[in-house]
Amino acid sequence: MSVGRVMPMGRLKAKELPPAERVKGFIPYVEDYTLDQAVYEASRCLWCHDPPCVTKCPAGIMIPEFLFALASRDLRTAAKILRESNVFAGVCGYVCPVEKLCESACVRKDLDEPVAISMLQRFIYLYEKENGFIAFEKAPATGKKVAVIGAGPAGLAAAYELAKRGHDVTVFDYMEEPGGLLLYGILPYKYDWSVPLTEIEYVRGYGVKIVTGRKIDSLDVLFKEGYQAVFIASGLTKPRKLNVPGEDLEGVFYALDFLAHVAKALRGTGSLPDFKGKRVAVIGGGDTAVDSALTALRLGAERVYIIYRRSLEEMPAVQAGRKQAREEGIEFILLAAPTRIIGENGKVKAIECIRMKLGA
Repeated sequence: MSVGRVMPMGRLKAKELPPAERVKGFIPYVEDYTLDQAVYEASRCLWCHDPPCVTKCPAGIMIPEFLFALASRDLRTAAKILRESNVFAGVCGYVCPVEKLCESACVRKDLDEPVAISMLQRFIYLYEKENGFIAFEKAPATGKKVAVIGAGPAGLAAAYELAKRGHDVTVFDYMEEPGGLLLYGILPYKYDWSVPLTEIEYVRGYGVKIVTGRKIDSLDVLFKEGYQAVFIASGLTKPRKLNVPGEDLEGVFYALDFLAHVAKALRGTGSLPDFKGKRVAVIGGGDTAVDSALTALRLGAERVYIIYRRSLEEMPAVQAGRKQAREEGIEFILLAAPTRIIGENGKVKAIECIRMKLGA
């Protein structure tokens, strides 16, 4: 089917839950496109001859081809284009920082606004989920065994690519479930956890074996078990400390540990932290800091602050996250850096900061 060149104007804004409703729980707050909405938005693409969006995509997805197929209502082809470049195409549709990547390079922004590429990825993921995931042919078995340490996105993506090439692949992870940050770092107000879980099962469908609850301390053990190669994707699990007095007080959490604790509780292991009526300060200006602040709010915190040492313009968190935080009532304390955490009876009471100056 050909696509008409009557160019739609204006990016289609996805419907969102109002902030007062969002903060009541951990549920996705952005409504997905319908088919007609997705076709409209895909049709806004200018289908550049030398598309800068592809250059900015870490996965190298042929975005104009994907959008052309979707605009033509050829959803199966659109899904194939996405899936052949990115095994976690669905996950990326929900959490990829597109405003720093493909959408930042979209030529359409010079006319009005960039094409909503991530929203269209979500739509095609949901289409696949409903109609069956794209399957690619596996190479004949090579007889070679490969171990992957870490069942996060990097480890699982590597396992998928190795299995497609005919290797016998086993992934090891010390956590109870595979997924790494996909489950333990991204909470379900960003996406329903069925998104990563279905794509993990997709990886398993290529014969990848996943062993959880086993920590690998020595590569020699794996080689003795007959593995001929090892891919290490253990992730960055150790927090970066502030190195200020009071960091060891009760009530101080490291962000990734905090998010993992909340995720485990939501998945039925342990209990949620009780922040009801409390004031919470989050130190840092990245996406993890914003996620921690949004999470604290959903745990009942009375007031939540983000303390960042530079200005809003330098803050590395994506604009969408900063916008959500402001809409939900999170307060930003900028140009401030903590010098000590003040305690009382071994518990956090206050934070002392110094005022910063750009370029000083």
